[in-house]
Amino acid sequence: MAILVKYHAEGETSSEFVKAEYVQIEKALELERETVNVGWLELISTAGMRQRILVGSFLGLATQWSGNGLTSYFLARVLDNVGIHDNHTNNVINLGITCWGFLNATIFALTSSRFKRRTIYLVRSQCVLFGAVHDLVLMRLISTAFLVELFPYKVRAKGLSVFTWFSRAALFFNQFVNPIGIANAGWKYYISYCIFLLFEVVFVYFLFPETQGRTLEELAFLYEDDKVLEQRRCVEENIF
Repeated sequence: MAILVKYHAEGETSSEFVKAEYVQIEKALELERETVNVGWLELISTAGMRQRILVGSFLGLATQWSGNGLTSYFLARVLDNVGIHDNHTNNVINLGITCWGFLNATIFALTSSRFKRRTIYLVRSQCVLFGAVHDLVLMRLISTAFLVELFPYKVRAKGLSVFTWFSRAALFFNQFVNPIGIANAGWKYYISYCIFLLFEVVFVYFLFPETQGRTLEELAFLYEDDKVLEQRRCVEENIF
């Protein structure tokens, strides 16, 4: 309570807002303790959980399949496919990509928290499609925070594990399948990444939830409207 009073009420111990927050935290933990011994099947036990795992799994793939795997590991082959063979020119392009990534990292580190999560993903997907941002930097900045907000506390570790598994599976694909695709299809292979980015825009638009502006206690029941109503009722009863 003292921490909430200090940071959310400027030292005002009688703040109704702080009291509501404290009760909300208590009730959220109480509801989660009712199902403390949860297994992996909990991730697919309800419609809300299945939607969370779908979003988390797709995000794991998107972190590696948005073109960053090509520019990170196979830039020399990509440039060779488009007719750039000079080592000096390759190094200049590589340096340019690195500097552009540094610029993006600086800007997004300072401003990303001010924008809505879903909006950031939508803009990022479209910008990457047209080569306007360095994808890997932006994904690392917001994905972990978004996943913490997406999964409730009782399955958060499992949800992050699923995200990591799909991310590593996509990375495995990048390392061992991309060379085969580039060797056999040449520049046409890159079209598959453009198609995935188009699908990514559609997926984010229709399935990604907005998590900004809500407490973790509220986000614990992001897809469970009945639980939200129960939590609000408990808070109101304890305050009034």
